[in-house]
Amino acid sequence: NKNINLSTRYHNPLSGSLSASGSGSINFVEGQASISTQYNDVGEISLTVNDTGNEMSGNSNQFIVTPTDFSIAVSDNPSTTSNGEGFIPAGDEFTVNVQALNAEGNPTPNYGNEQNPESVSVVLDSLVFPTGGNVGILSNRESFTRLSDNLFQNNALSWNEVGSIRLTAAVGDGDYLGTGNVTSAESSTVGRFYPESFFLGAADVSNSCTHFTYLSQPELGIAYTLNAINSAGDTVSNYDDGLGYPVGSVIYAAELDNNGIDLASRLSVATTNW
Repeated sequence: NKNINLSTRYHNPLSGSLSASGSGSINFVEGQASISTQYNDVGEISLTVNDTGNEMSGNSNQFIVTPTDFSIAVSDNPSTTSNGEGFIPAGDEFTVNVQALNAEGNPTPNYGNEQNPESVSVVLDSLVFPTGGNVGILSNRESFTRLSDNLFQNNALSWNEVGSIRLTAAVGDGDYLGTGNVTSAESSTVGRFYPESFFLGAADVSNSCTHFTYLSQPELGIAYTLNAINSAGDTVSNYDDGLGYPVGSVIYAAELDNNGIDLASRLSVATTNW
């Protein structure tokens, strides 16, 4: 057996805080031996093997170690669907933090330190709730800033629909040092997104007589369209009782010439269907 010492040479990036493991006693057979080694960071490296007893050394070829996964953390996310606390209005910006991980699930500090620094992006992986609804559009997917070693933040993400979704993260340019893409597992549920407000669209009141309607006369016609909208003013189609989304109730008010006296008790209107 020979006692060997294993050291790490950094090529891209040119330095690192973690080293490959594998030093110790190994068994040579006909001049050859196998070494089990583990490197818990990412980048392009090579290894130097030193025979401490005979002052001999040798270098490996350069090779690339990639992340295994990415973690995704959404700030202040309640992870709800049909019940529980809502998250934010549809179309509003929210914050996501992403980190590259090794096979043990630990952060890799050299991700983003490459000579041409790598970044991250996220995509809308799936619509969790409501089932059968509109997947919508996730905007500003690549607007990440590197805050510290291997911590990337995007505070400009937005989704234009209501409901709940899951995200996945990947290498920003889809190619880690020429080895291809790395895609994360799905995030936890992000949501529930809810409407930013409501907009009264077409509305019409028709009298049973030419210019008036008698009290309690059922021929008074009231027709209107109420739209649930996101922060950009666009209608959110997932706000739909038929899809199981928890829609609100419409409350009516009636006044005479805006005199502040509520006459809603005199008004009977058919149930609103979302």
